[in-house]
Amino acid sequence: MPLLTRSLPFVLASLASPVFAEGKLCLTGDFDAFLARFGHEITVQEAATADPLIIDVIDPTAEAEPYYNRITEPLSEVLWPVIPDTTSLDGRGLEMQISDHEGGKAVLLRGMNNGERTTYYFSEQPCWTLTGILDESM
Repeated sequence: MPLLTRSLPFVLASLASPVFAEGKLCLTGDFDAFLARFGHEITVQEAATADPLIIDVIDPTAEAEPYYNRITEPLSEVLWPVIPDTTSLDGRGLEMQISDHEGGKAVLLRGMNNGERTTYYFSEQPCWTLTGILDESM
């Protein structure tokens, strides 16, 4: 058996692999590969977003300490796309930072010259799923 044929399963396993769980697309594995697809494909966003989606938005009228309003958005009411294409952030004046968060990942998108600041929270349960958004934009 040629080397390429023998090593192909290992190469494919290292990428965010589509799996069908309960009849829906399920991406697992490499978070960076998942995020690239999530930001680029609305169908992936629809399949990999929690129902309901928890969205915390800063209340600009709050005095002293920041106060957040929590919205529990049913998937049927979520506006797509929920996140911009992460492969083209420079053209939008955004920078991205990925960090570990409670066993999952947090993706911070921050405006370089404005008050935009939004964090997207993902967990792998077993599929990568967007579970919450924290919008601290001013």
